[in-house]
Amino acid sequence: MSDDYQIEVRPEVDFLRITVSGERGFQQTERLLRVILAEAKAHGARRVLLDSTAVTGPLALTYRYTLGEQVAQLFAGTGIRLAVSTTSEGASPFTATIARGRGAEYAVFYSEAEAAAWLLKPTAS
Repeated sequence: MSDDYQIEVRPEVDFLRITVSGERGFQQTERLLRVILAEAKAHGARRVLLDSTAVTGPLALTYRYTLGEQVAQLFAGTGIRLAVSTTSEGASPFTATIARGRGAEYAVFYSEAEAAAWLLKPTAS
């Protein structure tokens, strides 16, 4: 098993697309969150679509809670919206609930079209 995900970053017209693949793991996902933030800042992107549909394997609920907290720590107050397109075993709505409850603009979808639509809708601010 690799220590990190394979990551592809591709700027698109309306958002920054980050595609990842590999075996799901807590430490890899922690590092990925920092990469996403750095790439968003480097590209001046306010909207990021993370396609994690090619990431496999489960992640324990306790890790999902901690990742929600970390999403908030990294993204809350930055003005960056992060939408995740994933499979049913991927990032859960629970993680999004934790992150949003702490101020991050973060949502999880099981459809890329829904994730993109959420990114592009106007924010309340």
